[in-house]
Amino acid sequence: MQYVIILAIIAVILAVLGVSTQLIANFSAWGILLLCTLVSFLMTVFFAVFLIRMLSCKKASGRFLRADFKDSGAFKKYKSAVYDIGGEEHFNIFPYDLKLFYNKDKETELYLGKKGEVYDMMTRITIYLGLMLSGTMTAVMLMVTLSFYNN
Repeated sequence: MQYVIILAIIAVILAVLGVSTQLIANFSAWGILLLCTLVSFLMTVFFAVFLIRMLSCKKASGRFLRADFKDSGAFKKYKSAVYDIGGEEHFNIFPYDLKLFYNKDKETELYLGKKGEVYDMMTRITIYLGLMLSGTMTAVMLMVTLSFYNN
């Protein structure tokens, strides 16, 4: 909210100084488009990094045990799925999702990272869809931003 107030104050100061409202509106719209393009690009980078990390993992087979809080890491506040792989417990890299996707009774194909993190089916779907959708959104936002800038 503070940023909106700051931008409004800057717009009023520019208007008082004699800058046309059309120029202020065009610059503001272009800035918002540029910011949205940057955010979607950063989302694409986020999912690309996780895809590269996932592709460097080895395949493993394991059973879902429970959803529990991690002791350390970025997702310490969120529950993560815990899998039994070869008698050891490993946490999923992403937070726990819907119970519908986790089945305690069957073996699941997993990807096991070098640090012991697990990429299960829901995580892989999230990474693939996130990369496709954010990449598409970045391309669309870039085209809109450039066409707005050129006009």
